[in-house]
Amino acid sequence: MGEVKQIHETCSAALGWDNNGFNVLPARDDGSKAPTVTWTEYQAARYPRERVARVTTGFGLLCGAISGQLEMLELEGRAVAEGYWPTITQLAASQPDAAAAWAAITAGPGAYLEQTPSGGVHILYRLADGPVPGSTKLASRPARQDELTDQEREVLQRKPDKVFPRVLVETRGEGGFVVVAPSHGSTHKTGQPWQIILGQPGVVPTITIAQRDALHGLLRTLDRMPTAVATPTLASPAAPTMAGGAVRPGDDYNARATWEEILEPHGWRQHYRRDDGITYWTRPGKTDGISASTNATGSDTLHVFTSSTEFDADSWHDKLGAHAVLNHRGDIAAAVRELAGRGYGDPIDHAKAAAEDITAILGRPDWHTPRPPIRSKPELLTAPTGKDLSAGRPKLEILSAAEMADWLQDHLGRGQLAGMLARRGDVVYTPRQGEEGYIAPSSGDDGPSQIRTVTTSTLRSRIQYRYECVKFDPTVKRWKPATFPTDAAALALGAPDEMRHLRPLHGVTHVPLIREDGTLLDVPGYDENTRLLYLPDNDLAIPGPMPLADAVALVRQPLADFRWSGKHDEANMIGLMLTPLLRLLTPPPYKLAAITAHQPGSGKSLLASLLRILHGGVFRAEVPEDEPEWRKQITSILDVTTGPVVQLDNVSGVLRSSTLSGLLTTSRWDDRRLGGNTMVTAVNDRLWTITGNNVALGGDLLRRTVWVTIDPGIPDPHLRHDFTIPDLTYWTARHRGPLIRALLTLVQAWIVEGRPTEPARADSYGRWISVVRAILAVAGIPGVFDHEESAQQTAGEDDQEWSEFLTAIHAVFGESHWTVAKLLDHVNGPGKRTSLLDDMVNPCIPLDALPAALVDRITRTGTVGAVAKSLGRWLANRMGRWADGRCVRVAGDVRGVKEWRLEVWQA
Repeated sequence: MGEVKQIHETCSAALGWDNNGFNVLPARDDGSKAPTVTWTEYQAARYPRERVARVTTGFGLLCGAISGQLEMLELEGRAVAEGYWPTITQLAASQPDAAAAWAAITAGPGAYLEQTPSGGVHILYRLADGPVPGSTKLASRPARQDELTDQEREVLQRKPDKVFPRVLVETRGEGGFVVVAPSHGSTHKTGQPWQIILGQPGVVPTITIAQRDALHGLLRTLDRMPTAVATPTLASPAAPTMAGGAVRPGDDYNARATWEEILEPHGWRQHYRRDDGITYWTRPGKTDGISASTNATGSDTLHVFTSSTEFDADSWHDKLGAHAVLNHRGDIAAAVRELAGRGYGDPIDHAKAAAEDITAILGRPDWHTPRPPIRSKPELLTAPTGKDLSAGRPKLEILSAAEMADWLQDHLGRGQLAGMLARRGDVVYTPRQGEEGYIAPSSGDDGPSQIRTVTTSTLRSRIQYRYECVKFDPTVKRWKPATFPTDAAALALGAPDEMRHLRPLHGVTHVPLIREDGTLLDVPGYDENTRLLYLPDNDLAIPGPMPLADAVALVRQPLADFRWSGKHDEANMIGLMLTPLLRLLTPPPYKLAAITAHQPGSGKSLLASLLRILHGGVFRAEVPEDEPEWRKQITSILDVTTGPVVQLDNVSGVLRSSTLSGLLTTSRWDDRRLGGNTMVTAVNDRLWTITGNNVALGGDLLRRTVWVTIDPGIPDPHLRHDFTIPDLTYWTARHRGPLIRALLTLVQAWIVEGRPTEPARADSYGRWISVVRAILAVAGIPGVFDHEESAQQTAGEDDQEWSEFLTAIHAVFGESHWTVAKLLDHVNGPGKRTSLLDDMVNPCIPLDALPAALVDRITRTGTVGAVAKSLGRWLANRMGRWADGRCVRVAGDVRGVKEWRLEVWQA
């Protein structure tokens, strides 16, 4: 009877979760805590209820949007055992949002907590106002000796300094799976069940994103992993290496400066200092709470938890790096120059430093190896034809795997392997379109190059064909061809932070960029200051300086054949053309670019393609259908591609996406890599672009969009033949170098004028919009970038509905002027004419001739006048859209009331 009762409780709990909108999946009975089905299949589809009713042993919930924005916060068993619960409670009390979140999810009405078989605690809750990010590790500590596995102990014999993490606090987010109570039996390897501590199945509390982020920020302060392990690529390059043991300015600053003198002038305040030297800080503009810590791992570094400052969220910085962010917009080179001028470090030999920089950027081959000379002169390796196979390749003696792993530590990232770089814990390379390693997408275009992870096979192949790999055969006493050992390649790729010359990659550009100090990043190769890789096309030739007037004329030339809807659309387009060049001057995020037209065939896709031709870009012919697909597309694009422009073509219907809307407000993107369990943390430095006829946007996308609207002024624009540039795509490609120089000239003219700007708006786009407007003003280009008059509100229904409405208006007003109020006076709706005589004296517009959305509102409210404002906006957003030879135009403004007219096309 006990087993029957347990099965009944399990099934009832599973149905309880299902009843309340959670996606329930059965769990395996092999102790793996994994679902019995492929859970990616159910990220966008509910698991059938009839199958949920058959759950007998164990089950879990799929987190994220499919379960109503469900997230699980877990304190691992070790965290509970080590007393972290009261520590978190005490920490949370120091910050109002965090305190509210902690109280709601652990003790409030509807709180749900359960104990795991390993002694940990699951806390489940939903987010009220946004999507759930991917699963995240919030805090870890180094493993103790008694916690190490046999494999980890074996690694420590080779690398005594290696530190292995043990997770303390983590989350399950979008796409994650969590087993819940009362799962039992062999669901867990111990055979122990999950037990409810507080709450009931199917009921969880709801908190806001702000509350969640505040709580998670505090939880990150519990992290005790050494900085070098947690974020090995974030250490600042203090200065060019100086000969003779001279002290570099950055090193000197790191040694002498204090965190108080770095942070406090910028509004940071000490929250409190612990006895062990760890100090917690409150960010500017906040009265309490913890926003960052210093010296948390004993390494005298700054760990920032919040995204509400100049620093990236969850970032680590030494003192030089923090000074650069706060005073030089992250430009390390500018910071070093300033500190050297203030007396930090020994004098720098600038000529020698410049020569070393050029060598590093060009990746000049290093023909020397750290190995002893090959033991005897090798015989010439020849092909059957007698051709020398080794011509131009340095010889490399293949020794043991351990010795070759040491050789890679000195050579990976320079010489023949200079094209390999480090990005977020991976070794990567950048194949161009058409090169080996470039994998074209099944649909669309990934642009000029991709970023691909170096595999063991890739690394071995590169070494094999760039070096003459040989090994001495003592039996025959001669050198023979050899292959590079797999184990050596795997060891190096497993520890990229140990590779001395592997340079960090922050991004790729295909055109020159203007640095924050006004200098031009235009030397192909790796740029040490920005950590960007400049990969121009082989045929890209940027001419010398040109006069500003010539530059303006050239920039406007390819746009001359487009007819704009308003006076600001050309300015918006030129501002978008400038934006990819400004990534160092005005860092992202940027608004969505919507290039739209009232009629098909107006050239919107052609106009958008100019951005991709100029700067390099990514093209997708379709817009993702749902939120999970949006995340997959965004993650794939940011993880693999390099083009700064992303074009999503032919949007139809109303585009609403909380995922896209959230992306447009952040410079950082976190998600799970497609096809695996690893997390992707990418820089969102792209200009996201959509095209479509009468594009309709919903939700927050409306206020996060720059609009470029084409109005050809004729019913069939695809039949036009009066173009000054007949083949605009070919012309732009041929003139790409001069066009880029012209755009750079506009920016440089603004810099020469002293960088004038208007006061920036108080949002994440403020500085970008202010700078672009000022550049256009200095150049004398008419219009205002992102002016509110160019913004759209909604979009129409299909052409048939629009045609019927225009026909009804024409029957009443002909081509005379009318107002919205006058039009509604003629609508035969609720409370209007009831006799045939009325219709004869004043011709009516049938109610069903109005757009369906307006008819529905009139029906619900019982009065035609209820839609006056909606109709005004509806007309404004369809101005210039032709149907059956008619379109709406503004006729004028009488005492603040807009007058309209119909334009009838005369063929």
